[in-house]
Amino acid sequence: MGLNWTIALPTYHGQQYLAETLASVLAQTDQNFELIVCDDGSNDDTLKIVAELCGERARIIPNLSGNPFGLAGNWNRCVEQSNGEWVTILHQDDLLKPDFIEFHRKVVALNSDLAMLTGPAPLIDSLGNAVEVDIKQEFQWPEADLVVWPIHALSRVLVRSNPIRCPSTSIRRDLHLQSGGFDGRWKYVVDWDFWHRIGQLGAVGLTGKVLANQRWHASSETQKLAKGTIDLEENSRLMRAILAGEPFTEAERPLIESEIRSRMTRAWFNRAYEAARRGDRKLEKTALSNAANENWRLLARLAVTHPKALARMIYGWQSRA
Repeated sequence: MGLNWTIALPTYHGQQYLAETLASVLAQTDQNFELIVCDDGSNDDTLKIVAELCGERARIIPNLSGNPFGLAGNWNRCVEQSNGEWVTILHQDDLLKPDFIEFHRKVVALNSDLAMLTGPAPLIDSLGNAVEVDIKQEFQWPEADLVVWPIHALSRVLVRSNPIRCPSTSIRRDLHLQSGGFDGRWKYVVDWDFWHRIGQLGAVGLTGKVLANQRWHASSETQKLAKGTIDLEENSRLMRAILAGEPFTEAERPLIESEIRSRMTRAWFNRAYEAARRGDRKLEKTALSNAANENWRLLARLAVTHPKALARMIYGWQSRA
């Protein structure tokens, strides 16, 4: 019988924050877990840092193929190489609170029907300070230590947005394999898509306890992809793919589709404004075209009610309105 729990770090050129991340793992009050590091071909000091800080406590699994596995591929490798019945995939720049494993183990031991356990993971910057993101957060985490949602229920949240963050989430290894794992055809919403699919296989536990932090910095893969169109294109495709399946009825689908159109119109309008500020006229034009395709009436209202943004888009980077 394998170990009950695995903390798995998918790494690639992770030296900047890795020591702090590993320190949060080694500080767990419950030390009965396997620690593995699946490296995707780093040529910086990533593996040296792991060896120096963890010694034999960590099992290092290098990529010797000469070809990168990529984001989804390396995450899948983390689960496939693990011995735990439950796996926590911790990114190389994120942090766990000391009681993360202790709490997660107690919860899943008492709730055998869970496929996944997750909770809030507040954002921190490069220095570890709290980050306030100017995004309306419509999802509210429960105040209780645990709320269990039945199969399919999570999709009603994920059809509109993705509040789930990797460092605060643990998954059942067998259901990861059954679901097909993380889908490498996605670039930006790879985790979002996976949460949806695993929520179709079992109940999901949600806690209001803050047990992890996610790092928010300009060099992260998420931030890089949010500078073009891939993130919003994938958001749109995935929300509509979720809407096409369980548990939605034919009567409610048009209403949710209208919500998605409104959300995407606002998102594309904001992307056009960001592009205009940078002087990227090509991206600005593409974003405005996509916004109009979603809901041109709403786009017109946004232009009227946000005159500073409109001025920036009209005059480009030279405007300081």
